[in-house]
Amino acid sequence: MQVERPEADPNIAGASSETDQAPQLVVWGTDVVVSQCKEKFKKFVLHFVDPNAEEDERMEDMNMNEPLYLQKLQEVCFYD
Repeated sequence: MQVERPEADPNIAGASSETDQAPQLVVWGTDVVVSQCKEKFKKFVLHFVDPNAEEDERMEDMNMNEPLYLQKLQEVCFYD
């Protein structure tokens, strides 16, 4: 379902007046914009680094300075 957003969120990077006026896909019954959630999740997966990961969370060849979830995804693909 596409509806017009009631207000632009100034905290979202890349928001422009042109996209604020266009209908956007939202989660039913909320004002949560799917495309914004997707972008935030993608940024998290691509950039999250956990230098304080516990021993039982670490992988064999884990680089503590590289994005954690990219390494985990590579590990899953490697074993697949």
